[in-house]
Amino acid sequence: MKRYQKIKAILALMLVMSLFIPVSLSDADINTKGKKDSSVQMAGGDAITLESAEDEKGSTEWKKAPTGLKAEVKGGTVTLSWKHARNTDRYVVYEVMKDKEKEVATSTSRKAELTNVKPGKHEYRVTPQKKSGKKWKTGEASKSVTVTVEDWAAAPTKAEGSIKGLTVTLKWEYAGKAKAFSVYEVTDGEAKLVATVSGKKKCSFSVTDGGTHRYYVAARKKADGKWAEGDRSKTVKVKVEDYEKGGVLYALTDGHWIVKKLTKENVKSVTIPEEILGLKVTAIGESAFAKQTNLKKIDLPDTITEIGKNAFDQCTSLEIMD
Repeated sequence: MKRYQKIKAILALMLVMSLFIPVSLSDADINTKGKKDSSVQMAGGDAITLESAEDEKGSTEWKKAPTGLKAEVKGGTVTLSWKHARNTDRYVVYEVMKDKEKEVATSTSRKAELTNVKPGKHEYRVTPQKKSGKKWKTGEASKSVTVTVEDWAAAPTKAEGSIKGLTVTLKWEYAGKAKAFSVYEVTDGEAKLVATVSGKKKCSFSVTDGGTHRYYVAARKKADGKWAEGDRSKTVKVKVEDYEKGGVLYALTDGHWIVKKLTKENVKSVTIPEEILGLKVTAIGESAFAKQTNLKKIDLPDTITEIGKNAFDQCTSLEIMD
């Protein structure tokens, strides 16, 4: 019956086309016996496959539900993964609630990571989607999976930082039950542990480089002999400024100071100290004293091991450099 309906539809189409193209139909031209690729031969040698209408619409296999939905919980981060060998454009992750479903993520792969998930039980399911024009068509939903996020894994809030000298102090608030925290510094996208704290929501530590430093805090808890960490706080920025002393500006690099430049004009004498804030002054930067035509005397400490290019260029009045 279905094959008859397809033939009937194709004949109707050809009837319309016959107004423009001569079509030859004969018993020999119609092949309908026992072949999936039944076709109608048209004048000029072209053939229309009876299955082509369905093929052009595309396979409906993508609509089938994803299977094997799994969830992994690490702190306040839930990672979902599933199986689906269908030709789909994306997947939508929904959180299933009592009276509604809420879209919480989309993914073009068979995996999704949900961060800063609130403590408690959460139920999720995944649905495939395929784009048709400007609209998304939705397939069948997977079976749901339920996870539990413990309250200790909640992210610390209201994190803030300050600096005094070379000491950074971070403070934060936290509503969970964990009593220990990890403090990380983020540099070039990589996080490095710089401190751990127990029993308080504050920590202080020293820095050895100038510029802007970025930190975050996460609660930590020991389970089965291993430490697990919760969600991270917002990133806190702390800037270590160049240091000015005696009319000279110093920059902090890799745990030592470099003479950067003079901060005053018409300086006649300069004394460079051995150390500042407990760290040694080891270098004179490039062009640090260049064009200081009034400079007559510079006292350098024994800690200086490097003098940059053109450091004293055009210092025409310089007489003594101890």
